[in-house]
Amino acid sequence: MHDNLGLIQSSADLEALASTVTDNGGVYFVPAFSGLFAPYWRNYARGGIVGMTSYTTKRHIARALLEGTAWQTREVLDAMREEAQLNLTALKVDSGMVYNNLTDAISKRCVRCASDSVDYHKYKLDPFFHKEKVL
Repeated sequence: MHDNLGLIQSSADLEALASTVTDNGGVYFVPAFSGLFAPYWRNYARGGIVGMTSYTTKRHIARALLEGTAWQTREVLDAMREEAQLNLTALKVDSGMVYNNLTDAISKRCVRCASDSVDYHKYKLDPFFHKEKVL
């Protein structure tokens, strides 16, 4: 969205853009830029944007991107629960995405769909640590 497509100027713009629509307008995003990893492990898979119509705007694409990222997290959590035969009771999240309130809200809904009793904790990293350790 930022580097190659130029749809936003900074990562912070993504939330503002996606917040201007109430849904993804039927657009779906598969975040697999360099393969589709856990839980599928398909190195040659590539990302995709589907469901676009003549009414699709960059706002819908931004919303679909945030939703796609959240649903991918949900798929990993489902696979973990199935393999371990355990119910998820808490999830601690960090990284740059927790600074985006819309992503946070969408992620909470996706995770709670997996288990109604999940306690979702958001941790914001120290900016110095984030820049130095998370590349």
